[in-house]
This record gives sequence, structure tokens and C-alpha cells, in this order.
Amino acid sequence: MTETHLPRFHGDTILLDIDETVTRSTGRSAGEVTIDALYAVVAQVQGVDVEEAVRLVAARCDPHLESIEPHLGALGLSTRMLWDVVRPMMASCVGVHDDAVDAVRALHARGFRLYPATTNSRFMALLKLSVAGLGDVDGSEHFNDVFGGSEVVAEGKTGPAFYHAVLERTGSRAQQTIHVGDDPQLDALAAQQAGIDQVVLVNRDLEMPWSRADTGAVTVRSLRTLADIVDQPEDG
Repeated sequence: MTETHLPRFHGDTILLDIDETVTRSTGRSAGEVTIDALYAVVAQVQGVDVEEAVRLVAARCDPHLESIEPHLGALGLSTRMLWDVVRPMMASCVGVHDDAVDAVRALHARGFRLYPATTNSRFMALLKLSVAGLGDVDGSEHFNDVFGGSEVVAEGKTGPAFYHAVLERTGSRAQQTIHVGDDPQLDALAAQQAGIDQVVLVNRDLEMPWSRADTGAVTVRSLRTLADIVDQPEDG
């Protein structure tokens, strides 16, 4: 039987993917731009050429695979120094889905606990959220905490272990958690395998306003629909 009424999800915590859910790539990879900026700033601070800066960074970490923020101090940088160089570049790399921004603001105002569920590092997550007007170098007033994927579990957002770790980190219960993303595997299947049965996917090319898969995941055309889907337990 075809459902005619919007489904209702109940919980106090919402996990939110960032890439393609809140923001989108509009040009060169934001990660690659950040890494190039890192090399340039290290070269300037250390008084070396870029080639040597690449070697200095490589001695500390692989910026393509690891979060660079924990290593900045050893390279003579602060998070703010790198942020001030990279942030102006993000407008050419990152676009924003306005429906997602509206949803985040509305859900925060209603008192939901919001956390990212992302492959990004904390630094990159905040950069992208800042383009959306939802954060800055110090964090986000709309999210209870912002953390990178590898900070949650070493392999990052690759499967159900990530969601188990997020639940533990945030003190959330799977039954009271709603996950929002765009990927049927990493955002729906993996979350459900971790016990998070309430999943909302966004597909902005969807012909209808919403649909439900056999797995129970609900796909919406606009994340503004979230306000009509989710309730906190005390809302009834």
C-alpha cells in the first residue's frame, strides 16, 4: 500500500552528514586547497621553500589521510593561522544547500542535539560549515560538538563501527537518534547496522516530495521536510 502521510521519527539526537548533504563541491577539492595552503604557510613560517615544507609536513603526518590539526603546533602554526589563509579560498570550492542550512537552524532552535557524521576532519568540517554560516574556527553554535571522522574511529566513516563510536562519544541512544545523509550505503545501511533505524536521506532530484525504502529509510527531496518528520519524545 502506498503511504500518503509523512512518516514521523522520534528522538533527541540528530547526526548529520556534511558533504552533499549540507554542502557540495563546486570546484577544486577543498581538501587539496587546504593541503596546498598548509605547505605554503609552513614554508613561510619556517623560512624554507615549498618542497622542503612538503618534507616537513610528511615527517609529521600524511595530510591526505590524517587530520592535520593535531600536528600544526609542531610545524610552527596555529589553527587560526591556517584558517585565516584557507577560509577565503573556500567560496570557490564549497557550495551550500540552503534547505540544509534552514533545517539545521530550525532543529537547533527546537532543542535537538546535533552532531556531524562526516568523513571530514574537524578542521575541514568547520571550514565547510563556516561557508554555510553554521560555524567558525572555534566551533558551531548550532552543533553540540564538531569532530572529524578519524577522531571518532581510526578508519573514519566507513561502516557501522563509526556510528557505534559516535553514539558512545555523544552519549546518545540508537533508538533516540536520527541520522541524516545522502548515501544509501554509508548513511543508511551502515547507520542501520549500528542500530540507528531512523534514517533520512536527501535526494534533491527526487520527483516526489518523499519516499520510503523497504529498509525503512525515508528519502526527501528537501531537508526542509525534516521539520515535518522529526519530533522530540516530549512533543508527543
